[in-house]
Amino acid sequence: AKPFAERNADPYAEPKSPSPSPSPSPLPSTVGEVAVRYSAPGDELQRLVERAREGVSVDAFFDLARVTGLTRDELAGLLGVSYKTIQRYEADGRILGAALSEHLFRLIRTFHAGERVFGGQKAFGSWLRKPSAGLTGLVPFECLQTPAGVDLVLEELLRIAHGVVS
Repeated sequence: AKPFAERNADPYAEPKSPSPSPSPSPLPSTVGEVAVRYSAPGDELQRLVERAREGVSVDAFFDLARVTGLTRDELAGLLGVSYKTIQRYEADGRILGAALSEHLFRLIRTFHAGERVFGGQKAFGSWLRKPSAGLTGLVPFECLQTPAGVDLVLEELLRIAHGVVS
């Protein structure tokens, strides 16, 4: 049997035409554009908590990986999950949970700052992978696995931006 709505539909009504799908917006080409696209909060911690609790689309993961040149496995590793887990989120159409969203937003903020300080992702990526005197010899990229490590890298970028050499 047909559902009630179909049985009692107006036979003279115009058939509904599918609404045109919105044209896809162009892919971001910088981390700044990724930040804007996903409303990534800047320095405001309250906004970061709010946005993280709302969750973020797994598309933010893929966009950040693409514009930074990180492999998907590298970025997933920074988030503390496997790339397979990210693929499951994508396949299920799920948004990232609060903890993953917060960490991803912090990484977006960090890569955006690095992009500005070093003039692009290539130079920033090179700096990330070398031991930093300002981080007592730690490799900045390895610090990005934890929120405190992200904060350390951001502080170091701020020192570099202001010409303070540690």
